[in-house]
Amino acid sequence: MLLVLPGTLFGAEVKPEIDTQPSSLELSVSGKESPVLVAVRNSSDSVLSNLRLSWLANDRVRVGSAASLQLPKLAPHEEHVWEFTIALAQPGDKIGETLRLRLDYIISLAGEAVPQVVLRPMEVKTREVEPPDRLVDVQVKTTLDSLETSRTGIAYLVIYNKSIQTIMVRSIAPVGKPDFIQLKLSPEFKESKLQPYQTIVQEVQVTANRSVEPGKYLLIFKVTLGSHEGTTWRDSNAIASQEVILGVLGESAILKVLSLPSFFLLPGCLVILTAGLFCRVGWLRRQTRVGDFPLKYNEPDFWLVSITISLFMAIVYWLIVGRWYFVRYGLQDIAIVWFISIVLGVLGYAVWQRIAKWMEDRLTLSTRDGPLDILRKMHRRKTGLVLARVTLAADQTAPAFVLQENDNHLWICPSMRINLGRASTEVQAEIRTQLTAEGDPNRLADLLETSSAGASWNLHPITGVRLVPQTDVAARANQGDMIVEEVV
Repeated sequence: MLLVLPGTLFGAEVKPEIDTQPSSLELSVSGKESPVLVAVRNSSDSVLSNLRLSWLANDRVRVGSAASLQLPKLAPHEEHVWEFTIALAQPGDKIGETLRLRLDYIISLAGEAVPQVVLRPMEVKTREVEPPDRLVDVQVKTTLDSLETSRTGIAYLVIYNKSIQTIMVRSIAPVGKPDFIQLKLSPEFKESKLQPYQTIVQEVQVTANRSVEPGKYLLIFKVTLGSHEGTTWRDSNAIASQEVILGVLGESAILKVLSLPSFFLLPGCLVILTAGLFCRVGWLRRQTRVGDFPLKYNEPDFWLVSITISLFMAIVYWLIVGRWYFVRYGLQDIAIVWFISIVLGVLGYAVWQRIAKWMEDRLTLSTRDGPLDILRKMHRRKTGLVLARVTLAADQTAPAFVLQENDNHLWICPSMRINLGRASTEVQAEIRTQLTAEGDPNRLADLLETSSAGASWNLHPITGVRLVPQTDVAARANQGDMIVEEVV
């Protein structure tokens, strides 16, 4: 924004332009001076004379210039640049001010010298002070991915000053480590001054005790830092961490083959893998189908069952032996858990197949199923009375309802016709309450079976339950509909 005083008519014809670089300024709270360039551009066809740059008084900032801020004249369409500095009047203050620059000059108008003034506002504020931990980059560099009992590894703590300030590294300390891991700084660290863009490397020796709790752990280091910002001293902490896997002899090889993160998960994993092997072989199954075991390795449902079995075995092991097998253990415990898990996997698979055969008979759809059979199976499948609809290419007079669908085929049926017949008024009312989207298929089947009311299939587009290929479907409805309807 430019303000021209006085001479409104002249100001409309001749407007010297003032630009600042930067357009707004952030000052250091230390009171350090910041340079500013001011460019005055005469875009008119008149000569400007006796130009003088100044500023309106502001007691929050200190403005100065080593060179003269005056210019005898400025020819048309020429430009001149002045340089001056701005700093805080009181180091340590936090400000947000508007500094108004003033340009005085003279223009010749009708043979007379007319003084003019242009004001140019400039936003000035203090720069936010960053804590020392924002000014450094702390990392742990190491190839130490795993560590076995009674072994020692090396890690390096790298501290890099990415700022133009001097940072004091006051201390380095490991925090939160378990008691069976020893961390030693070699050599012992002493307070150091970290110059701008300088790096410090500290060696750390990592040792695992004879008895450990295998698993993943974080090696955490706290670096205490300090720096001056003006007269203010600021302290902060930077945190760096490195993950390491502790194990016992032989454990890492077994867990690597099975891609397991912890020995605790081994029993459940072995039980499920054993059952999956017999499932693929087809032992005790009516039909041998390869690769249809319901628990897929590394998926959430696999880990749900695996962890549950592992917890159960841990409790049983504790009741028998008197200790947790996954706390602090050796190779003998791994062997015992391995063979017990294999046996449990075989027994568990046999029981599962017996139960699966019984459940399959209660859920499997058949072309011999009547309306009541379908209602009960819908209840067991936790399906409501609202089903998806499709139109068949062979008969498009009425939609068919989808009971079950896969990539290649659909189980479908026509709508069910409910005839209340001579059922009592109370039974009719209860049946009607079930003929809604929230109705219970099993309760509806019970009412129809125990009363004089009846259910039958609609004769279109098919006469009962059918298994049809996907290619027989001509169209699909945008939303589902009730599979049951009352007829008079």
